[in-house]
Amino acid sequence: MKPLYFFLLLTLSACSSLQYKTTSAQALPELGTIGVYQKYALGDQIESKTVMDLSDPVRLAIQPIHISERQLFQKKDSLVTTKDSTLYRIEILDKMAIASQLNVSKGLEYLKKAEDCKIVTSVTLDFPSNIVTELESADELYLVQKKEKTLSVELRKNNKIVRCIEFTEGKIIDFETSAFCWGQNKRKDIVIFDLVPAGSACNANTYKSAAKAKKKHEIDFFK
Repeated sequence: MKPLYFFLLLTLSACSSLQYKTTSAQALPELGTIGVYQKYALGDQIESKTVMDLSDPVRLAIQPIHISERQLFQKKDSLVTTKDSTLYRIEILDKMAIASQLNVSKGLEYLKKAEDCKIVTSVTLDFPSNIVTELESADELYLVQKKEKTLSVELRKNNKIVRCIEFTEGKIIDFETSAFCWGQNKRKDIVIFDLVPAGSACNANTYKSAAKAKKKHEIDFFK
């Protein structure tokens, strides 16, 4: 087989595979969604369970990601796109605020038992051009809850709210999760102390399991 013909065949096969992945891929979770999320070689496990309740806005960070068509063929798991474009990675910046609000939520007892659950703390989206213009002109972004079980991105400029963007207004291309780190507070309650990237270890005296945190402190009490 001639080298040029082989290269064209390989390119067409890659494009076909990417197109299939784009049209058949499962809908990805939004920022602040809690569920069971695992990445495997043969496919991802995505089981969203609930959306966290927010009583106060949480600060977000945004980062543009420039994607070129050439990058699609350099890495197996590269982001899917058909032309040069700019995606936007939106991440929860104030993770301690998330932990504080989860600790006083009705869902805390559920999280203590659901050891496999993680929270989505970063999403990468493809937005239409009109929303991109608004994102780039904003001074600050916040995660807010306008109605039950729905989270949105609030845009502020000069300390004023100028726009509220729903995640459904863009296409979620990728997401990242954080695990809960549990410990005992001064009142001897088992609560969330921190959020760490999935796969990372918790800090000293905190644990990925609420049950393990409780057991550890019960052992320390009887020493």
